[in-house]
Amino acid sequence: MIGEIVNLTEQAKHLAARQRRAGQIIVEAERFKVCEQCRSISYRHVPTCSICGAYRFDENPDLIRDTAREMSSHPFPVTAGTVPRFTT
Repeated sequence: MIGEIVNLTEQAKHLAARQRRAGQIIVEAERFKVCEQCRSISYRHVPTCSICGAYRFDENPDLIRDTAREMSSHPFPVTAGTVPRFTT
């Protein structure tokens, strides 16, 4: 479980950062697109997803906003295979 790997302070810090970023994406949804394979959000000008390498995207602003809202409720990416490691 994430709580066993990363302490609650670290989780809160990463959740706050994701919420700030999600807020920026929601406001400027027209500048982004959602990967149809892994649901990562990328800038529109990017040719392939930096997470999974896919090249199919959805540029619907409503979908982008919904994805960003979902992103803001998790401290780490939902599609991440592992929780990131942090050094102290």
